[in-house]
Amino acid sequence: MSNHLLLLHGYTQNGDVILNKVSKLVSKSFLDNYTIISPNGSYQIEEEKRGWWNLESPEMFNKPHKYENYEDAIKIVQESLKDVKEEDNLFIIGFSQGSVLCEIMLIHNLFNIIPKKVVLISPSGIMDSRLYKSSKIDIGIPLLVIIGKKEGIFGISNENYEKDSYIEKYDIENHEAGHVIPSNSKTKNLIKLWITI
Repeated sequence: MSNHLLLLHGYTQNGDVILNKVSKLVSKSFLDNYTIISPNGSYQIEEEKRGWWNLESPEMFNKPHKYENYEDAIKIVQESLKDVKEEDNLFIIGFSQGSVLCEIMLIHNLFNIIPKKVVLISPSGIMDSRLYKSSKIDIGIPLLVIIGKKEGIFGISNENYEKDSYIEKYDIENHEAGHVIPSNSKTKNLIKLWITI
């Protein structure tokens, strides 16, 4: 049995960017306890900047939009987990658009391996009605949602997440910054605790 950590990056990031940010947050030595899986989104924005699906502009996150090519994103994530065995422990940290992708996959039970615990940081986006279910569901997995108190651009707040999310049960915490992977010690310790067996 081994421990795996799946990292799902945000829009205009890539797998290396989120790995670097999470490494700084929880420390590289802490991550040595995991096999890190950090795939790149299929949608190329420019050079090394990626997305999981296309958006006309970042402002589209908080407006109804089509999740164009989201099926490709799901296939990439599923393929990245092909070596994870059923007896292994899978943890997930998603940021921004990567959080929304994770939510879609959790709601529709699209992970080939059931995660042990999930952390969603700054989940942003209104779900396309074709992708979500008609009522909230209990995914049966411990879920921690982390939202910045200064999340100005994307209109994310505890209240909006509670209203827009189709996941029924989760813990929610705030940090003092905006739309970022937070670096404060409280959040660092919380995430470390959350993804530890």
